[in-house]
Formats: sequence, structure tokens, C-alpha cells
Amino acid sequence: MYRCFHWSLILGGVFAILVPLFIGTVGVSAASIGIEPTVVIAKDFTRSGSCTLTLDMDIGTSQHKAIRIFCPTGTIIGSARVSRSEAVAEHEAYVQLPSENAPLSVWQQTIQAIHQLMQSKAAMLRPASSPLPLTACGSTNKFSANWSANGDNFYSSISFYKTANCQNVVLETAVVQGLTSATAMYWDHVQYASFNQGVGCPYIGTNTLSQTFSSTQPAGYYFEPWVANNQCNYLTDTEWYHDIGPIN
Repeated sequence: MYRCFHWSLILGGVFAILVPLFIGTVGVSAASIGIEPTVVIAKDFTRSGSCTLTLDMDIGTSQHKAIRIFCPTGTIIGSARVSRSEAVAEHEAYVQLPSENAPLSVWQQTIQAIHQLMQSKAAMLRPASSPLPLTACGSTNKFSANWSANGDNFYSSISFYKTANCQNVVLETAVVQGLTSATAMYWDHVQYASFNQGVGCPYIGTNTLSQTFSSTQPAGYYFEPWVANNQCNYLTDTEWYHDIGPIN
């Protein structure tokens, strides 16, 4: 069984994820000058037939086989900046943005809250069980995906080894390749369970980028390559990620 993370607070009939330290001051300031706050919501960008997942099992053995499926709902999640009234009208969970001059620590908490909001959106939408089989214990495997975000098309993958005790996986090499490049997109970071690692925000374009990790993690989570626009500038960018897995 795969795992997911979800935390929310119900305010006025709409789910709102709010970051401490700036809620009161930003809310009062915005109201006092009549400017409606900007908030971030999470949206599902999975399109049936245009997104595929491939699981290569038992690589390097006579048992090697590949299974390909269309991505289920909740596979591609992106963020969007909208007015608070729009988020409320659409009954969307949201994270309220602080002032551009807010301390870095406040922005870091905000970005973390946005990421959790996006992952919660995926968890609510994805099927209760995976249509893909478990990989064999003690085997080398690879998950790959063809997907789209912000008008660009990508291929991404993660190679992993499932340990002989079946409890863990070793994340080996992740790849993000730009297949088309209508807009400027950047590889921001990767996430898997508690593993969160920045990759330096390289420009993707039509390049093939890779990162090697050799990180042992518990089995059963989704591997997430995250991409962003605006050179990963947390003040202005929006993000997208693809759920690859569950890796188990």
C-alpha cells in the first residue's frame, strides 16, 4: 500500500492551508487598502491519453518485462496563483502568499505548505490502489513517464533497486529530459518519502538531465520530479510535478 500526506484546516466551508507568522499581518494589511490577497491552489493537469507510465521490471535478467499504462487522475499536479475569492468560489484549498518583503523563513514555510497542498490534492484524486504490480525483492527496476507541464513535454525516470528484505528501495539515477520546449522550464528538486533534494534548478529545454542519489528509502512511496518556471524564483514561479510509482 502506498502512503500519502494530508493536512488541512477548514475555514468558512473551504479548505485553507495557512502558514503561521504572516496570516494576521498580511490579511489585515490587504483588507485595509482594499487589495484582495493572492493565494495558491493546486490543480490536476493529468490528461487521459497524453500521459503514460512505464514500469521496467527485473532489468538485466531473463525475466525483464515492461508494463505501460495511461496515467491515472492525480498524476500531474501544478500550482496556480489566483485571488482568494476565486479559490473560495471554486471550493479549493489554498495557501495565502505573504508580502514580497516577508522574511525568507516565512517564504520557506509558505513554499513547504504549497508543496504539501499539491501532494494532498494528488492523494485525494489518485486511485485507491495501483494498477501496476509489485516489483520483485532483490531486483533492479525503472519507472519512467511521458508527461506535460506548462506547454512543454517531458520524459522522466527513476532507476531503483528493491532490497532483498522487500522493505526498502535504493533510489539510483533520476532523469528529466525535455522533449519539446515551448516555454522555459527548470528542474527544481525531487521528492520521495522524506527524501527531498534540490538539483540546482538547471534549464531543461530539450536537454537530458540526470542526478544520481544512491539513497535507501522505505518502499511504497511516489517519486516526484518537480519542475518550475521563472528560474525557480519562489517569489514568482509556479510548479508542476509528476507522481512516478508507487515504487514498491
